[in-house]
Amino acid sequence: MKNIYFIGRYTGQGLYKIFNYYKENYRPYEIEGIQQSSNIQVTNNIKNADIIMFRNKPEKTNDTHLKKFNAVLDIYGKNKVIINNSNAFYNFDSKERSYKLWRDNGLNAPDFIAFDYNDIKTNKNQVVESINQFLKKKDKIFLRTNNETGSKGMFLITCDHSSNYIKKCLKKLDNRLSKISKNRSDSKILAVEFLDIKGENYTNLYRAHVVRDQIICFYVISSTKNQFHCKDMTMKNLDEFIKANSDFNKSLKIDKKISMEITKSLKVLNMDLGAIEFFIINNKIIFLELNPIWNGHASREGFGSKKFQEYLIKNKLILKESIPNVYQWLDYPNFYRNMYDHIATL
Repeated sequence: MKNIYFIGRYTGQGLYKIFNYYKENYRPYEIEGIQQSSNIQVTNNIKNADIIMFRNKPEKTNDTHLKKFNAVLDIYGKNKVIINNSNAFYNFDSKERSYKLWRDNGLNAPDFIAFDYNDIKTNKNQVVESINQFLKKKDKIFLRTNNETGSKGMFLITCDHSSNYIKKCLKKLDNRLSKISKNRSDSKILAVEFLDIKGENYTNLYRAHVVRDQIICFYVISSTKNQFHCKDMTMKNLDEFIKANSDFNKSLKIDKKISMEITKSLKVLNMDLGAIEFFIINNKIIFLELNPIWNGHASREGFGSKKFQEYLIKNKLILKESIPNVYQWLDYPNFYRNMYDHIATL
């Protein structure tokens, strides 16, 4: 039986060394899953740990937290398995770093240009010109911060938009940047190419949950929208959802290169565990982001609207053969038991 110790914003530092009860961002049924494992258990004593795992919400983690994490690791991390080392935090938290690492290592990721706080303040006109030049090459782009979720600061820019509109978007993002960069020094603004899935009525967003060299689960969500979330799916999206998940099940069995690319996407970021999101365009995987501490709608309630969820439950016996991955995910206790069983083998 391996002992695992969690470090987060409220774990393993300061007073939380003494009152170490709260594990940051526990997902529904995660505790039950760990308790069902005969291979691993949680310890509140870091000295007794075989494995140290970082589980801090990226969007809430600041430079001070990271210094404390690294200090704890320097003292207690020797001869222990480290999951998602805090030294690799910026590799996935900063989108431009993720994109560059993926692209430099032979994987596909969106093209981008990045601007820091000083760029915006001292030379805004040049920034706007750079964005316009980038826009001419790409036709459509997203303007966003590099280390927040898209819903908190993302603007779709097309060739029809004027420089004044770009300036307005930059001003809003600049206001966000001035706040978050005080505590998160790696904050920037990105212009990112819009990935257009031409000729398709649906956009399929893929997510695979990976522990080092092993994909332990995956699913695909579908929408006719450019920007969407799991909760947005309705019964209108059901057929495409089933088809997309069934097709990807077959693809993984036929083409081992797909699995290798997905697991490599974590390796090049020096990460061990996470949910990796990607598109598949023209039979090429294009990686979008790594989320090491997921807790979204699919983790809490399931897929889509209530009717959508009810349909999947009611028709489980019929659908399980073609989309087993969906039901592996929805069996949350068993999913987390399986995940921690894999962690115990590292």
